[in-house]
Amino acid sequence: MSPGPASCAARAGVLLLLSLGCRKPGNEQRTLDKLQAEALRQSVPVVQDPNAELAAVVAQQDATPAVVKRPLPSTLKPALLGPLVATLTGAETTQTVSTGKLSLSTSDRFLKVELALYNGGTTPVPLELGRAKVLAGKVESGLAPDVQRAVGTQALHLQVEPGASKPVTLYFEVSASALTERLTLVLPTPDGSTAPLVF
Repeated sequence: MSPGPASCAARAGVLLLLSLGCRKPGNEQRTLDKLQAEALRQSVPVVQDPNAELAAVVAQQDATPAVVKRPLPSTLKPALLGPLVATLTGAETTQTVSTGKLSLSTSDRFLKVELALYNGGTTPVPLELGRAKVLAGKVESGLAPDVQRAVGTQALHLQVEPGASKPVTLYFEVSASALTERLTLVLPTPDGSTAPLVF
């Protein structure tokens, strides 16, 4: 005698319950946890190491120390700072400045400027160079104080004796793109004004 529809439905229900009973909640929870963890991983943005770029610069400098001399124009004229005559004697760029014990690096460029200050007057002339700056077009770059301290030239207030010439080294931090343009070194004068040196 074949089972009726009610009996078949009952058997199907029993099989369904048995199949549900065979599932392990722990396995389902672990699968759910994995899916949630993967979704969270994909939604979290990657945080860039702020020091990674400088580390790459240092590694590159260690491999190939790059100091680029900037040619000075043959028509370069000295700047008059009151009784002082400022002559630009050299300019170069690098990404790392090293003193032997300490190295400073930048993702931009350090511009090293060398000057000779001559006092043609009869009295000592004091000069404050802390306001010196470099212009590239409309972009202005000030002194790099950390580098000035590292190389031992943090004392930017100096005095030039009569008939004497005093060498001065200044460091600026400038962008690489600025170095493709003509630069203007703006020097303060003893009376508080400024004088340009274009190179």
